[in-house]
Amino acid sequence: MGFREDLLQAKASDNNSTTALIETYKPLLVHQSTIQGRLDEDLYQSLVVTLLRCIRAFRLDYTGNQNFAIDRLEDTQYNE
Repeated sequence: MGFREDLLQAKASDNNSTTALIETYKPLLVHQSTIQGRLDEDLYQSLVVTLLRCIRAFRLDYTGNQNFAIDRLEDTQYNE
C-alpha cells in the first residue's frame, strides 16, 4: 500500500495503516525527540500523538485537486 492509501485507511481507523504511518515517520520522530544524545520518551510519545492528530485532521481537497489539505475546524479542537 502507498502513502495515500495508508493515510486514507488510517483516517478510517485502520490500525495496520496507522502503524505503517508511524513506522514511516519513526526515524524523524526519534531524531526530534533526542535531546543531548538521549531519547526523551515523553517527547517521543507527544510527537506520536501529534502525528495521530494530524492524520485525523487531514482531508482530501475535493475541488478536483489531488492535494491534501488540513481541516482547520477539526484542528482547532486540539488548541482549546
